[in-house]
Amino acid sequence: MAQLIDSPARNTRSHTRTEPPLPALLPAYTSPHAQRRRAVKVPADLLDADAWAFPDATLLASHLKRWKSKIYDHYNISLERQLRADGSPNHLVFIFTCQDHPETHQPQRRKRMATSTGTGNLGRSADACHKKHLRATQSGANHANHASSSTDPTPSLYTPAGHRALIAIRCARSHRPANMVADPEYLLEVEMLRPGTIVPSPSTVARDINAIYLAASEKDFDGVVHLQVDGWQSPLVMSFMGVILIWYEDGKIWRVTLEFCRLTSAHTGNYMGDLVHDLLVRYGLLEKFFAPCMDNTSVCDKTVKRMAERNPSFAGMAMRLRCWAHIINLIAKAFIAIFFETPPKPATIKAATGKRKRDATSAAPATFAQHPSRTRSATTLSSSTPAAPEPSPEDVSELEITTANEDKALFPASEEEFVDPGRVAHDIGIVTEAVSALTTQQPPCSRGRRTPLSPTDLEAQKLMAISVFPKVTGLARKVHDSSTVGDRFQLYVRQDREENPVSLPGHKTMLDRRVPTRWNSDLAALSSHVFFEQQVRRLTASDEALKQFALSEEQWKVARELAQVLQIFREPTDYLSQIGTPLVHEVLPLMESLIQRLKDVEAQRYAPLHEVTVLAARAALVVAEKYVSLARECDIYEISVVLCPDKRLSYFRTRGSTDIPRLRNKCISGFKRFNPTPATTATTMSKSHQAPSMPSLSSFGSTSVWALSHSYTSDYTLDEGEEQPDSIEAYLEEPATPKAAIAAAGGLLRWWESQRKRRPNLTRMALVYLTAPATSVDAERAFSEGRLSVNHLQHNMASDPFRAKMAIGSWIGTPLLSSAAEVAALLYL
Repeated sequence: MAQLIDSPARNTRSHTRTEPPLPALLPAYTSPHAQRRRAVKVPADLLDADAWAFPDATLLASHLKRWKSKIYDHYNISLERQLRADGSPNHLVFIFTCQDHPETHQPQRRKRMATSTGTGNLGRSADACHKKHLRATQSGANHANHASSSTDPTPSLYTPAGHRALIAIRCARSHRPANMVADPEYLLEVEMLRPGTIVPSPSTVARDINAIYLAASEKDFDGVVHLQVDGWQSPLVMSFMGVILIWYEDGKIWRVTLEFCRLTSAHTGNYMGDLVHDLLVRYGLLEKFFAPCMDNTSVCDKTVKRMAERNPSFAGMAMRLRCWAHIINLIAKAFIAIFFETPPKPATIKAATGKRKRDATSAAPATFAQHPSRTRSATTLSSSTPAAPEPSPEDVSELEITTANEDKALFPASEEEFVDPGRVAHDIGIVTEAVSALTTQQPPCSRGRRTPLSPTDLEAQKLMAISVFPKVTGLARKVHDSSTVGDRFQLYVRQDREENPVSLPGHKTMLDRRVPTRWNSDLAALSSHVFFEQQVRRLTASDEALKQFALSEEQWKVARELAQVLQIFREPTDYLSQIGTPLVHEVLPLMESLIQRLKDVEAQRYAPLHEVTVLAARAALVVAEKYVSLARECDIYEISVVLCPDKRLSYFRTRGSTDIPRLRNKCISGFKRFNPTPATTATTMSKSHQAPSMPSLSSFGSTSVWALSHSYTSDYTLDEGEEQPDSIEAYLEEPATPKAAIAAAGGLLRWWESQRKRRPNLTRMALVYLTAPATSVDAERAFSEGRLSVNHLQHNMASDPFRAKMAIGSWIGTPLLSSAAEVAALLYL
């Protein structure tokens, strides 16, 4: 069967379980290692005439035991006995025959008494054989058609290096431990497919992974890069900073995990900034780095400022990108916070030294006044209620955060186990600030749809609304945690579906649970509650213990209303969370549409709403407008919109912007980085105005009237035959390009590629700005991948092999590591 070389039994699973017997059809096989142990030892300095009497097998076994170099694995070794003319013994000669390509690789010969001369000739011969057939493998390999890439080429010819490369790739990409090669079933499989194949040991696999990582890290990189940076507390009880590399090459945006840097000090902005700077220096990317995308905490701001201090060519906060998936989550949380009994403050913050303690839940006022019969106290929300000071995220990032026992119902510890403490504290402060900014004054009524409520009625509506989500999520938790309650609920669903299939379309049978860190889980829980309204009513009425979760008729109205209104956050959340990272030029139009939708809710544009829903929209608007204002402090967002040929400056003109001169100067300054001596030629263009388009139903298929999209149509058209010099000034004076022309070119990036010959500098600038990320969700996905690599079979993994595995698994199939053949070549460097 296949052999394990250099494989300590303590590192393999075969040490803890019995190996299954070989199938009867397989011949009994004795490994060379066993043969060597039983072989008679022949002294190395014994003359050939004296050693002549020993059998060939004995002589070979004796010498194989002394030869430690791995170059011998390339050959099948045999013994030749050379005689003199009179027939007497002359020399014993070892013959080294290539295992893989004996037909093209000439055998090597070495006299037995000359074995001390080394393995140089054998190594050079093996390298020449490997390179020759590596080229044949690359040209004749059958590439797997996976995601239209050459990630997994299937070599037509076996090589030991290719085999080891595939094992290393499998361990890295599939999150397998190195000792998977010791599985008895795997060894049987290899023996069945290619009898006699030597399988590398777990320690060899680990060394190969590290060697591939180090060799690939030294490759030169061409192009301008962006970074996504985020922090992660791993189950290894180690903190890491994940750094994602993003660049544009060969008509495609590439994203890889550049590094998982272990954090060994307090996570301050200066420390994180130094780490990122040193990482860029080590990879030779310092002069190629353009913009970082990070979370929205102040520690990230200080990280960017520290990077600017270390690298004078980096513009600092003017190039600081924010994670808009996180921002949309914050906006939605601010909306939903109105409907909870207490603000969503799941953490107790205490200093890691144990000398200082501070309860985050006591730092901010409650959302609304609670009923006097409730045990918890709350502060009535009013303009006179001062907002407690928000903990500094710079300090919070250095604090230890544990789940508060008093709020287990809303924030179960199991769901908060790996939540980033700094982000939680930051989110708490932002939501609290937005809610505290509201007043108890009567919301404006739109178009006379509803008579203003009295202060007493308004307060009663608030008290009614604040228990909607706790009841909804509490019942869902009961249904999932109790098999008795869950079985009874599913029974009601089956009965009603059999009686009237139209009433419950689809195959859904269970309520959705809430995940505290994701607002869309609140929407999913609420929507499923409304979907199973009749079954929920039956369930809460059938059990006295469940009546506390029963909604009143007015609360059911609020629930149905929220299930529709919350759809306005669903489209941007789904879009920003998709696999392909959204690009930065889409941020401002997306936020403009979202803000307009929130204003529609505030004005009750399409239907009368509860006043508490209007207040929730106001809280969300506070957060949305705050971050849009912060976005305009970064040059990239506005410049990237201008570099969209269907928008240009006309996008801002049609919105009544008075900052056109400032924006023009921003674009010219940005262009100087790509062309220090811009052209002075400019061309005067003509315009033809079109009215902005009317709102239309969302392309994502939402049926909610509140999710109407507020789209934009260009107000300029392009004159055919117009000269287009390589100048940002000329580009800004040109009319906008029709969207149909961009679509015909294959999209925005391909349109700019078509302009490369005519405008090389402007094209280079556009492709850098337009490929910048709008979120750091790729870092979050990398953390999820890391969690798969740190499982029960690999819980003792050190930080260095973990870093190497995560990098190789991300690099394979990209220009950094294009194929398994390239990985195999690295093993010979």
